[in-house]
Amino acid sequence: MRLVPCTAILLLACAAPCRAADEPAASPGRPFWKPLVEDHWRHVTLVVLTWAADEQIDRQVGPRGRPLILGSPPIFDEEVRDHFRRGDGDTRPHGFIENHASGVTGTIAAGAILASAGPRWRDDVTDFLGLWEAHRFNIAMTGIVKNAVGRERPELEFAAEDGASPREIRRLRGQDDNHRSFYSYHASSALTTLSYADFVLLRRLAVHPIARRWTHVGLYTLGAYIAWTRVLQDAHYLSDVAIGSVAGALVGRSFYSFNHPDGLDHRLSWDPIGSRAISFAPPVPIPGGVVVLAKIPL
Repeated sequence: MRLVPCTAILLLACAAPCRAADEPAASPGRPFWKPLVEDHWRHVTLVVLTWAADEQIDRQVGPRGRPLILGSPPIFDEEVRDHFRRGDGDTRPHGFIENHASGVTGTIAAGAILASAGPRWRDDVTDFLGLWEAHRFNIAMTGIVKNAVGRERPELEFAAEDGASPREIRRLRGQDDNHRSFYSYHASSALTTLSYADFVLLRRLAVHPIARRWTHVGLYTLGAYIAWTRVLQDAHYLSDVAIGSVAGALVGRSFYSFNHPDGLDHRLSWDPIGSRAISFAPPVPIPGGVVVLAKIPL
């Protein structure tokens, strides 16, 4: 996808902050779009610049001819591949989730945003923008790392051992994508989207710990499954999907924090609600004990 100047301008105009639950939606005398641009132009600029850098590297340089690191797969990567891949030549996705991983995770994230933002539509704008930022930044960073590392995919690395002919090996070696194994885009994309959705759902489920726990486990289990399928398809090594999953989760969580300045605008805020879910006043001594007052936002 090529950058178009008007697209960047439109994205800057669509940035939106998320305010604290007890903060007014907007000041009556303050234009709506002005605070959106002021609060979010830095995030969008970061994404656009990273996106442009990835496009330039991919178009002019491409992947390395020789791997920078991981030229020889570690023993555990080989053992996992030998035990768990589906079989020689069976590299196609199986089942609905494998065939529609991006659609499934995107639908879950959109549903979480629409279910959790509440009546203030500017919260929806904030979260959809933040999700777009996280997704685009993850695509760009994954592409930059893939080209910089230049690791061969398992299908190419073990082509001779798997009985491929010299002609087939040359064909595999001539495909740029076979030199972009590290790290897995499918894993990083799934975890970026689902970790962002996890933080969004926390706003709605913070006072429902059991439901919160189940959604948290469910989202990350789905992300881990999507990442693992890339090993089953012989498209990646275990180390590719493990690092990709960690990188994706970090991107998703970080961009949620970037876009929520109500005490959450920290680069690596890993608990977006924290004490905002329930706040306690200092204990007040009374005869026979103390009184503690708690404020629970609804």
